[in-house]
Amino acid sequence: MRNILLLSAVLAMLLQASVPTVAGPMVEEATKAEGLVLENKAIDAIIAMDSAVGKLWNVIPLTFVDFHFVTKRPTGYGDYEPRPNNVFKPGEDMIVYVELAGYDYKQEGKRFKAEFSVDMEVRSPEGKVLGSRKNFLQLSRSSRVPNREFFAVVIYTFDQITKGKYAIRTFVTDKNANDKQWFQLDFEVE
Repeated sequence: MRNILLLSAVLAMLLQASVPTVAGPMVEEATKAEGLVLENKAIDAIIAMDSAVGKLWNVIPLTFVDFHFVTKRPTGYGDYEPRPNNVFKPGEDMIVYVELAGYDYKQEGKRFKAEFSVDMEVRSPEGKVLGSRKNFLQLSRSSRVPNREFFAVVIYTFDQITKGKYAIRTFVTDKNANDKQWFQLDFEVE
């Protein structure tokens, strides 16, 4: 109960400070959730808080919540082991775990579908593009509810790469919103 009250207060403060034109409905839902907790109506409080988060979700752009190299292919949202370093051998799989937020859905009958395309660039430490590939990966997820726990696994393998320091810039396009964002990970080949 204390966590919901704290989350409600933090959400209200953040929304009032950062998104004043749309914060009202989100703050109202969070305040409603707080009142429901005090009335011992936990399920109703969760629904109200989820509604507040949904309203926030609808106004933020495509966002990367988490991204990094991992030791093996993740099997679920938040279920991964971070790689202890970013040093690879030529031809070694470079597995990247990515969590997304702020994406849109397309409703298909009774299901909600999130769809993405992925581009990439390999860059020198100075930022020079050394190679790129468009639409090398398509990602999608369909569920009965607008699921806000989307994770992606991107695997890069460079067989002919020489020793040195590089960066991978990964571009993700939300096909339902035509919103494109990118993140970058530095790596070294030894």
